[in-house]
Amino acid sequence: MLYVTTREKNDIFTSYHTLCKDRGPCGGFYIPFRDIQYSAKEINGLKDKTFGQCIAEILNQFFSARLDGWDVDFCIGRRPVKLTAMSHKILIAECWNNPEWDFARTVRNLRGRILGTQDNTDSPSDWIRIVVRIALLFGMIGELERFGIVDSNHPIDVSVCAGDFSAPMAVWYAREMGLPIGKIIFACNENSGPWDLIHHGEIHCNAPVFHTATVNCDTAVPADLERMIHASLGERECKRYISVLERKGLYTLDDEQLDNLQAGMFGAVVSQKRMTSVIRNVFRTSTYILDPYTALAFGGLQDYRATHTDANPALILSEQGPMCYLDVVSDAMGIPMEELKERIGYS
Repeated sequence: MLYVTTREKNDIFTSYHTLCKDRGPCGGFYIPFRDIQYSAKEINGLKDKTFGQCIAEILNQFFSARLDGWDVDFCIGRRPVKLTAMSHKILIAECWNNPEWDFARTVRNLRGRILGTQDNTDSPSDWIRIVVRIALLFGMIGELERFGIVDSNHPIDVSVCAGDFSAPMAVWYAREMGLPIGKIIFACNENSGPWDLIHHGEIHCNAPVFHTATVNCDTAVPADLERMIHASLGERECKRYISVLERKGLYTLDDEQLDNLQAGMFGAVVSQKRMTSVIRNVFRTSTYILDPYTALAFGGLQDYRATHTDANPALILSEQGPMCYLDVVSDAMGIPMEELKERIGYS
């Protein structure tokens, strides 16, 4: 796979660049030189592959790697994602089913396997994090097909925490590649910039761009919004967005552009207080323990379903376990931290 960037389509880069750096020399984000699409028959065939085979196939497509299912199993285990069924046709995908209880470990290990190194000290690039999410979604859809939950005629909505917008971007790519994904739901905290864009067609670019998902970030412009605008609205519009971003102005969309974004995405704002309430209420009704990020995505899905009665089954991507935020979760649940550790088996 070869790559260009969101700001320059004439310079070509190898996949190695995307594994090592977030941006090209021009400052743009790496994007594939060509689109990858799967037919309905190929998507239906996912149910006949193991989770590891699905992940290996996607990584090979994007990084010209030569992995097989065994490589992936050895690297991140046979069950890197655990699907937990909740009420109201909701599934939580625990993408942190590893010894560190963190999706980041899966990304680091897969990156090391592709590069042929055991040195995981470097932070994974933005693009490898996106592609690993795509690969995991392919594996999950294959599993859900085996259960008869989804197929080409019965899509599933996916809810994520907005963060730096790399998670919504990954789901967008997966849907464009052919996965039966319906609405992409992203949840913001008090940083409501992406919500303003998707609902009102404008975002203030006078705040700093941030590159990692942070629960307590009050105001910022998500870095991967640039990639989303390029993918959904085109190269020329992306250049206009970059220009507004550089002069810290107000970026606005016309009605047609806004309709294009709203057709496949829904944004929600979930406050810190609401996030705490979601953690507490979900535990009381189902004994399931959410981390703060997953609680944001859960709250965003609730907001979407409150206004869409014909909603599909939904998948919530969870990328860190509650043990990563013991103090926040114990306060939200109203139980001592030691009791929380016992409940989640943390030692």
